[in-house]
Amino acid sequence: MRVIGLVLAAALFMSAHGCAQITKEAVLGVYEGAISIMGGIAVTPDIFLIGERDNIDGYTGSYTAECSRKTGTDVIFGGTSTKERNVTVTAVISSDSGTATVTVSSGGKLRILVPDGNGVIEERVTLNGSSSITVGYDGFSGKVMLAVGY
Repeated sequence: MRVIGLVLAAALFMSAHGCAQITKEAVLGVYEGAISIMGGIAVTPDIFLIGERDNIDGYTGSYTAECSRKTGTDVIFGGTSTKERNVTVTAVISSDSGTATVTVSSGGKLRILVPDGNGVIEERVTLNGSSSITVGYDGFSGKVMLAVGY
């Protein structure tokens, strides 16, 4: 599937710009655009989210959820990119019961962001390659507020 997308993107680029004008930067730009589109497919569509998201650029924005015994996972932000992104993840988890866990997956590594005693998370993380920021719920009742910014 990825190969087909890349071939189509390259063909469209070449037909629009002519083969003689192709530069390394132009090819890398097309490649970045194609893998960004494909990487965004893993993000949970708005209609299926447990909470509500305000998406700025795929990697940053805000998310809130008020839950009553919810179980599931929202992939809130993320994608695939050749560019490294440094972001700050800030969250407040107010739990009545169950658990809500914020995780960051980047470059094949999974990191659980652990809240302090007041349910607050504030972490600077680096996103590279294929990455995502998720909230996983297990019988969770309470509220989650999350913000991700550069």
